[in-house]
Amino acid sequence: MSRLTRRQFSGRVASTVFATAALGSLGRRAWAQTTLRWFWWGNPDRNKRTYAVVDLYDEKHPDITVEAETIGWDDYWAKMATQASGRNMADVVQMDYRYLFEYARRQQLEPLDDYVGDILDLSQFDDSFLDSGRVGGQLYAVPWTSNSIACFYDQEKLAELGVTMPDHTWTYDDLRTLAREVKEQAPEGYWGVADKGHWEPALECFLRQRGKALYQEDGALGYGEEDVADYFGLWQGMRDEGLVPTPEITVRDTDLPNLPLTTGSAAVDFAHSNQLVALQALNPRQLGMNMFPNEAGGQPGQYLKPSMLISVSATSQVKDEAVRFTSFLASDLEAAAILRVERGVPGDRRVREFLVEEVDPLEKTMIDYLAIVADNVSPLPPPPPKGAGEIEQMLLRMYPELTFERLSVADAAGEFYATAESILRRS
Repeated sequence: MSRLTRRQFSGRVASTVFATAALGSLGRRAWAQTTLRWFWWGNPDRNKRTYAVVDLYDEKHPDITVEAETIGWDDYWAKMATQASGRNMADVVQMDYRYLFEYARRQQLEPLDDYVGDILDLSQFDDSFLDSGRVGGQLYAVPWTSNSIACFYDQEKLAELGVTMPDHTWTYDDLRTLAREVKEQAPEGYWGVADKGHWEPALECFLRQRGKALYQEDGALGYGEEDVADYFGLWQGMRDEGLVPTPEITVRDTDLPNLPLTTGSAAVDFAHSNQLVALQALNPRQLGMNMFPNEAGGQPGQYLKPSMLISVSATSQVKDEAVRFTSFLASDLEAAAILRVERGVPGDRRVREFLVEEVDPLEKTMIDYLAIVADNVSPLPPPPPKGAGEIEQMLLRMYPELTFERLSVADAAGEFYATAESILRRS
């Protein structure tokens, strides 16, 4: 989404309870003594919830004004990089695991260890989960929420077609069988499963199921060209059978509104588990969740990762207040009642227990799903190296060459692997 300021947002939702709180906080700006900047990437539902939490904080702390700003994911990191280079980062920023090490190693984030137990309460976080916010042994981010990749499916459509979704131990063979059953029963123009060969998390899961990795600890590739060929071949086989949408549909699969599941083109699709709320809002029929399919006898490929982290800028002039706001976002129950699980399942144990009694059935589906994933995962991988983002974009650009049959599976695998190695060497 485009950049949305707090004032613009308040104007758009003035008829809601969120806006009522916002107008109250605007009236306090004239005498608030401290201004705190808070920056996150969002979507309409997330923004509404987050602005409401900002207003709650302002109500609780009349001497603080939180200047809140949001922008879409695609523009967020360019904006953050510009602010960081100008030493003008927001005091508190929403952080992603992919970028955490980059910003920490550039000393653009404040180490939080000295604040823990004083103004930063992390007593209800598992140590292993807190480790996902550490770089070089120091805590540079609070892992706010957790997620994993997930299979989403149209429960009502599958029931209408008489097709049963397997349990979470299903395999790629089961996926193909399901897609064939949908093809037999559904009208033309509707497919069993979306073609996700261009989606990097699907590639990573496929590799981990083989005991390999997308990236090794030293930043090198953790797989071979033959693995890429097998991965591309998996999706090519389903294209050959007509089990996935046409390349013209797949090439438009770039965001949630254009997922084949959302556009009514496929019964089964894949995304991150914390996107359930946003996905359901876009889909008229009830969605279900399942784990990612596996190779028969394969290792667990999924893992729990922090879906969002919270960091404090090293250049902040109000670091104590920034840390207090961070602790509020992560652990305050009133804030949790507003945010719920839209960003993922909270890392704070007390918040999770509180939300189990508060959430609706859809949100409980996400919590229950991550409980299943937690029993069927492998360890969190090392952070992606510099150049990983470029490789991810290269996969997105190159995949249509394969789907439109301008490259064979073997040629596409060779080109992808060679280009990925080249990118890492010069990064």
